[in-house]
Amino acid sequence: MERQMLTQYIYNSDNPSPETQFVEYLRQKKKEELQNSLPGAEPLFSKVLVLKVEMAYIQPPVWRRFKVCGGVTLNVFQDKILSPIMGWVRHYHAYHFTDVRDGAEFGPEQSTAIDMMHKLRHGHLWIDDSTIRIAQLLQQPGDVMLYTYDLGDFWLHEIVLEEVQEPLGEGQSTCALLDGAMSCPPEDSNGFEGMGNRKYQANFLDTYFEAKGEAVRQGEDQVDGMGVKALKEFLRGRGVNPAGLLEKQDLVRCAKELVRRRGP
Repeated sequence: MERQMLTQYIYNSDNPSPETQFVEYLRQKKKEELQNSLPGAEPLFSKVLVLKVEMAYIQPPVWRRFKVCGGVTLNVFQDKILSPIMGWVRHYHAYHFTDVRDGAEFGPEQSTAIDMMHKLRHGHLWIDDSTIRIAQLLQQPGDVMLYTYDLGDFWLHEIVLEEVQEPLGEGQSTCALLDGAMSCPPEDSNGFEGMGNRKYQANFLDTYFEAKGEAVRQGEDQVDGMGVKALKEFLRGRGVNPAGLLEKQDLVRCAKELVRRRGP
C-alpha cells in the first residue's frame, strides 16, 4: 500500500505498474492454456459434478455438499448457487475464484461492490469469470479451487470435486443442495479487521465455545450437588419425565446429558 501511494502519479492506465504488467502476461498465458484445453473439458459440460465447499481454517466446519452442471459459468455459479447455499447476500460484495494449480484468478469484469477498492490485494487482474465454466477448472475427483467472498473481510472457501455423475434425465434438477452444516459468518464483520476466517475463529468461535464449555462445566457441577428430589424437579422443568429413573446415578446422568445438549 505504501509503495502504491508513493508511485500513484507514476503509473496509470496508460503506463501500468510492473506488477500489473507481469500479471497481465500471466493472465494471457492462462487464457491460452484454457482455450487449448477446451476440447478435453467440453465432455464434462453436460455432466453433473458433486462438489463440497468448506470455509478454510474454521472449526466446527462450515460446509455444504451440492451438485451442479459442469457447464455452468463461474459468474452464474457464484450468483445463483454458491453464495445462496452458503448464506451470503447476493449482489452485495465482490468475489473471485483461484485455480490452486497456478494461482490464476477469475472474477467479475465489472463490479460496483464497495470492496473492489481492495482488488490490488487480490492479484491485480482477473480473468473474466463469465467466460469460464466450472468443468474447465474441476475435472477429476480431488481437484480443488478456492473461492474468496468479500475482498475486505476476506472469507476464504475451498471447493473440492468429489464425484462426476452422468447427466440426469429430462425434467430432473441438475442443481441441488445435498448436505451441510453451520452458518456462514455475518456480513460486514468489520470487527474482525478484514482478516477473514482465522480472525473469525479466534475472535468469535473460540470465545463462544470456551464460554459455552465453562457454562456446561458449571451446570454439571450443580447437578452433582443436587438431591434426588431436586434432580427430578430439574428434569421435569425441562420436559423430561423422571418416573423411569429409579437410581440417583441415572437421574444425574440424564440431567448432565440435558446440560450438555441444551445448556444449564
